[in-house]
Amino acid sequence: MWIEHERVQDGAVCVDVCPSCRGVWLDRGELRSKGGTLPPTISESPGKRLCPRCESMMRVVMTRAVEVDRCSACGGIYLDAGELELLQAVHRVQPRPP
Repeated sequence: MWIEHERVQDGAVCVDVCPSCRGVWLDRGELRSKGGTLPPTISESPGKRLCPRCESMMRVVMTRAVEVDRCSACGGIYLDAGELELLQAVHRVQPRPP
């Protein structure tokens, strides 16, 4: 169930944070703006949550670092508490192409 999230200005990006679990909703492109990327997908399956933006059914995406809920329609993602920081750290240590 989606509950009202707090809008938190974090640098140039305003993210939505769940006041109870501290999970984070990021609209399309906001993860990259926050200095993170999703690692390659290992598996993807139908989810059980509706997207809070467009009300499409979200999908569960398993990567080598985290499992996220992603909306295929609008491109938003939901991260559990701490996963944004993990994705930012993974992005910093990924090798850059020559």
